[in-house]
Amino acid sequence: MRILDSNEAPNNRDGLNTYGENEIKTLVEFYGKAKKNESNTICEAILDGNTLIREWRMARNIICNYKNFRFIEAWYHIFNNNINFHNQFPNLTKLIELALIIPLSNGVVERVFSHQNLIKTNLHNKMSIQTLNLHLLLSLNGPKDFSNYDYEKAYTFWNGISRFNQK
Repeated sequence: MRILDSNEAPNNRDGLNTYGENEIKTLVEFYGKAKKNESNTICEAILDGNTLIREWRMARNIICNYKNFRFIEAWYHIFNNNINFHNQFPNLTKLIELALIIPLSNGVVERVFSHQNLIKTNLHNKMSIQTLNLHLLLSLNGPKDFSNYDYEKAYTFWNGISRFNQK
C-alpha cells in the first residue's frame, strides 16, 4: 500500500514510468480475485485487476504532484482537486479507501489488553464489564500521574453533573 503514498513516488519523471508496477500487481493478486472463507463461502473480488493496473498507470502521474503532503492529506487534496477522480479511477479509489480504513498496526488493541491485564488481576477477577470499562477509560485517557490530581475538584464537578441529571 505504500505506493499510494505520494512521498514514495520518484522525483524524476523517468522513474515514474515503472513506479509501483510490481506492487500494484501484488495488490491485484490479493484484492482482484475471488476467495473462499472458512465456511467455504465465496467472497467476490473487490477490484477489477486489469482495470486497476490501467488506472494506476494514469493516476501515478497525478500522485507525484502531491509530494509535500502526508498520505491522508495528499488523497484529500487529490479527491478535492480532481472532482472526477472517483468516476475516472473507480478501482483505484476503492484501493485507496481500503488503505485509509485498514489499520496498519494492532498496537492500540495490544495496549488496551495490556491495561486490562493490569486492572483485572486475580484479586479483582469478579469485576463487572462495566466497571472494567470505566477503569480502562481512566487508565487509557486519564492523567498518568495521580499524585497531583485534584480529587476535590473532580468530586465537585461530578456532584454538579449528578444533581443536574436528577432534576
